[in-house]
Parts: sequence; C-alpha cells; structure tokens
Amino acid sequence: MEVDEIIERSFKRDLRNLLKKYNAELDVKVEMYEFGAMVEGITVHIPESYDNNGKVIYEEVNIELTKWINWESL
Repeated sequence: MEVDEIIERSFKRDLRNLLKKYNAELDVKVEMYEFGAMVEGITVHIPESYDNNGKVIYEEVNIELTKWINWESL
C-alpha cells in the first residue's frame, strides 16, 4: 500500500470518527452555472444535543468552512 493511500484512509477514518462524535453532517455549497458548477464552500451541521433528562447540552451549530481551509484558518 502506498503512503498516500495510508494517509487517505487514516484521514477519512479520523474525519468519520469526528463527524460521528458530534452526530455532524457535511454539506457542499455549490453555485450552478450553464458551463458547470462552482464550489462555494462546505457547511458542517451539528444538531442540538440533550442529556438523559432532556436538558439541552448545546444548541444546533452550523460551521461555514471556506473553499480553502487549513490548520491556520481554524
């Protein structure tokens, strides 16, 4: 297995675990044109969370990611 395949699998596993931890979903924002599509960015949706007594732990959160993102922009 090539190094890039190992890194890709590791990254996908880490991302999947992070999304699962927060019950989050990713949504790609796309602007459609006659000649194609332009990716506007990615939205991470984290739904509200409740404890066993029905009390809100945290409210719904939507995080707008830019088209280009790295560790410095977080």
